[in-house]
Amino acid sequence: MRPNESEAKTVDLNSFEKLFELLKGYISNHLELLKLEALDQSSKVGSALISNFLIGATALLFLFFISLGTAFYLSFLFNDNYSGFFILAVFYLVLALILKIFRPTMLDRPIQNKIIETILEGNSTDESKNP
Repeated sequence: MRPNESEAKTVDLNSFEKLFELLKGYISNHLELLKLEALDQSSKVGSALISNFLIGATALLFLFFISLGTAFYLSFLFNDNYSGFFILAVFYLVLALILKIFRPTMLDRPIQNKIIETILEGNSTDESKNP
């Protein structure tokens, strides 16, 4: 016996509707997964940024007080209140010029590489979870 055409259309429509609902659910779940992965990556980058800022601020305070002590010590050695500060200022000027000249190789590339490494670090661990 041949099935009725209306029954065949109903079966086809029901199968299509189920497939469509499954597809909508898959897309919804995939979008949610992408949002969570983006949140994970941004939280890793944000936490690295904040922790590096705190470490940098602490190092800057250390450098400030070491510089202050060195300036006073040099002033004491030269029996002058100002010469130690001037010597240290010239040292920092030369250091700033060196960093300005060699900025692309000494600062820009390593910082860019570290940012890219931090971002891709999450992707490599995600790929190892999903063979």
